[in-house]
Amino acid sequence: MSLVFVLAAALLALLLQWLSARQGLGGLQGACRLSARMAEADERFSIVVTLTNPSRMFFPFLRFQIRTSEGMAVHQKSGVTPLPLGGLTVAGTTWLGPRQRFEKRIPASIAARGRYLVQGLTVSGGDFLGLSEYSAAFGWGGEIVVPPREAPQAEVDALFGGFLGDISVSRFLFEDPVLTLGYRAYTGREPMKAISWTQSARTGSLMVKKYDYTLEPSVCVMLNVDDPGSAPEVLEQCFSLTRSICRKLEDQGVKYAFRTNVQIAGGMDAWYAIGEGLGQRHFQGILEGLGRATYAAAFSCRRLVEQAAGSHGAGGGLIFITPGGGTGPERDAAWLAEVMGGALRTVTPGRGNQ
Repeated sequence: MSLVFVLAAALLALLLQWLSARQGLGGLQGACRLSARMAEADERFSIVVTLTNPSRMFFPFLRFQIRTSEGMAVHQKSGVTPLPLGGLTVAGTTWLGPRQRFEKRIPASIAARGRYLVQGLTVSGGDFLGLSEYSAAFGWGGEIVVPPREAPQAEVDALFGGFLGDISVSRFLFEDPVLTLGYRAYTGREPMKAISWTQSARTGSLMVKKYDYTLEPSVCVMLNVDDPGSAPEVLEQCFSLTRSICRKLEDQGVKYAFRTNVQIAGGMDAWYAIGEGLGQRHFQGILEGLGRATYAAAFSCRRLVEQAAGSHGAGGGLIFITPGGGTGPERDAAWLAEVMGGALRTVTPGRGNQ
């Protein structure tokens, strides 16, 4: 009886060995993604690894591996190995039976502003007896963007001193229907309260009220990096100030446009000129660009202000953020403010606000 059992077990093992060697990792599906597209500095997010076995095969041993960019911290005790040139290798093991799915959520965080990548998922496994090993790659992974930290609140409050008073009017004017010039299509950058639901029902699409621009406070926030003082640490302060200035305008309900000449890492549409708007979607677009920002200028400061000169209405305020290493950018900003006929506030880290 025992001999028959041994022979049956041996035949079963040989059959499984033949099937696993023939199958390899064929049919196995894998994916790696990040739980968020953007995260604040030191905020926890997850690297999510999934393996799916849609077949009737049994995978007794699977090892998965991913690579992260330098600066990404992974919060698990095992399977994390530093790479010689920076970054980490993160590995784990599992098995999969027929029609089973495996998911692993790996906690991670990032301390510094920037764009970070998780490289593609690689999975390896062996045959039933462990005589051979197979591997397969599944995609490239994903990316996550960390925006700059907020600038000190006292510095931002000092910047706004009496500036908004120079460009604003009483808020009750916005509610006066006499001042409504017409309607235009909703772009996603306007606050929800600006939507005219009656007009939207008539046209079948979202419409917002169009006011006389001279009665609405309006600001152009401009970030310039074409400056002799563009050292990385100074530029980081500029990025933080830009974020906090835009957040302050959001808090005050003041519509603002955004223009810059800083190059970014990775694709992003309409980064150099973001139209006038207000609201979370508007703000998040600027935050993402600041997170992707490099330390290089895409074009000159003069070109930046010349492009803005023909795009913004008269009477609007201008907040011009620059590293402050030379006088040329500040002269360009003064010229633009004169063309616009509005108030100017120049912001340079460490030198106060003018």
